[in-house]
Amino acid sequence: MIVLLVVAMLAIVGLRILATNEKRIITHDEGISYLSATGHQGEYSAIAKGHYPFGAWVRASEWKRLIRVEKPFCLKQIGSDLAHFDIHPPLFFWVLHLWSLIWGVTLWTGPSLNTAIALLTALTLFGFARYALGNSWQALAVACVWGFSPVVIQISLEARQYDLLALWTVLFIWQILKCSDLRRQFSWREYTVLIAVVAAGALTQYLFSLAVAGALLFLVARLAWKDARRLAKGVLSIGVGYVIFYLLHPGFYLAFARQRAQENPGIFEDVGAKIETVCKGFLDFFTPATSARPLPILIALAAVMIIWILLVVPRRDLRSIFQFDSANSQSVYFFSWILGSMVLFYFAFMSPSPGMGGRYMAMVWPFFAFTLIFILGLSAKYGRILMGAFCIAMLASGISSVLGGTSQDLRPDSRFAVELSDKTLVDNVSRGVLPRVFWHIADDSYVFAASQEYLLDHKDLWLPYLDGAVYISSVHYGGTFSRQRQLLALISKDYKICPDEKVDASIGRAFIILDSPAD
Repeated sequence: MIVLLVVAMLAIVGLRILATNEKRIITHDEGISYLSATGHQGEYSAIAKGHYPFGAWVRASEWKRLIRVEKPFCLKQIGSDLAHFDIHPPLFFWVLHLWSLIWGVTLWTGPSLNTAIALLTALTLFGFARYALGNSWQALAVACVWGFSPVVIQISLEARQYDLLALWTVLFIWQILKCSDLRRQFSWREYTVLIAVVAAGALTQYLFSLAVAGALLFLVARLAWKDARRLAKGVLSIGVGYVIFYLLHPGFYLAFARQRAQENPGIFEDVGAKIETVCKGFLDFFTPATSARPLPILIALAAVMIIWILLVVPRRDLRSIFQFDSANSQSVYFFSWILGSMVLFYFAFMSPSPGMGGRYMAMVWPFFAFTLIFILGLSAKYGRILMGAFCIAMLASGISSVLGGTSQDLRPDSRFAVELSDKTLVDNVSRGVLPRVFWHIADDSYVFAASQEYLLDHKDLWLPYLDGAVYISSVHYGGTFSRQRQLLALISKDYKICPDEKVDASIGRAFIILDSPAD
């Protein structure tokens, strides 16, 4: 078992290393992560409103310093900036800051940190599943199914907090199950662990409170009439965890106003599209991104699973699903609770439009893998064979996702023109757009970055100096096609413009500006 566990963990790590090796650009949210982790998000917010180097020809190094650590251990600044300019708590960005002090900020920084966290999560999930299922083989299968999943691999490739959230969620539910088990003692050390995990989870993602809410209901149902003293200790431990969260991040409430601005526009709107989004998330768990409609496929898979359960699983084993005294069925409850509460938030009004994509369901995936293996393991005759085949299929799917490219956003076809140019004009200074551009520009090259409105109103500051430059235009986050066309028309009066289709469309359109004037 130890040998197989080591091999499985090496495979989980290896898949992420191979996927990261194909990474060529940072994503929109990664740009924000590195601004935050280096302690510059507040400063960048001021620059984006018109402060220097906004609207000036400067060396790219003037911009790139904003994603480099200038003040080591500026944890207080990171937390304050997140409270005032973002919607996330600070723990992941503190850890990313420390990681950046060791390794610097490169394409590998976030993914390498997440790979280490994913390894810890896989080992923790193995321990949790062995505790809940009482079977090391099934526990190994749970860890493998989770670790090999294409959507979970994708989470690790981005410098965001979702791998860390999954780790704290598994640890938290494990502690809650042990706390509710009256057949064993729950020592003061375990209460201390519970406090620390609650604080860490709350400091990682505000949605961690969904798991906490489900845990509180679970503890009340399990202990209120059996051991009120243990119930009180468990609830008190959770409360102390949140007190620590408040002491370390007292400005957390400032983020909620910005969060409300990102919520869905109304209650239960676009139900059909949201159903498709939820179903696509589950389909992506099994297979790399596909254009097939997910709902019919998932209905068919669910029907096959139900028929198999009814025909193959003995009735006495089938009843175990509904025996709430067992840790395995309790774990299925937490899967149902976390998924159900997230879906409710998404369909109602509390989550932004992409809120049920793969990474946003990071808390769900460990328990989804657990539930699948638990159901397969109900058959004593076929269970081990099916679990083995399932793990192999998931490994093949994970390898396919890595070799085929888990995301076009991470693998553009060629080098960017900005890597070869001495001058670059950028018409968008959004924190998720501009860092993705200047990431690739040499430190000693010149950059003029400003909003489209500013460029149109101050053409004399940049237009005479465009010979041989590259123009990057983004119509997202404040940019528009109308102003883009106006800028292109303005430039074409004095220069020839050659579109560069090799630049990744998620960053923006690129235009190479030739020295010779237009005919």
